[in-house]
Amino acid sequence: MKYFSFPIKRPDVLRMWINAIGRDFIPTKSHIICSAHFVATDIMEKANASSVLLKNLAVPSI
Repeated sequence: MKYFSFPIKRPDVLRMWINAIGRDFIPTKSHIICSAHFVATDIMEKANASSVLLKNLAVPSI
């Protein structure tokens, strides 16, 4: 399982994340969300396979 920070510096994407999660809160840079909340196609593995990235417009959906 991997963990991702909320996209604080991207307000448009952050708004989509908050709407998708369905909670009324303002995330900070210390808030994280785990990979279990994303579909597999939203996650990209880096070449070294020890780290992963979210695609640019990935939004939690699970």
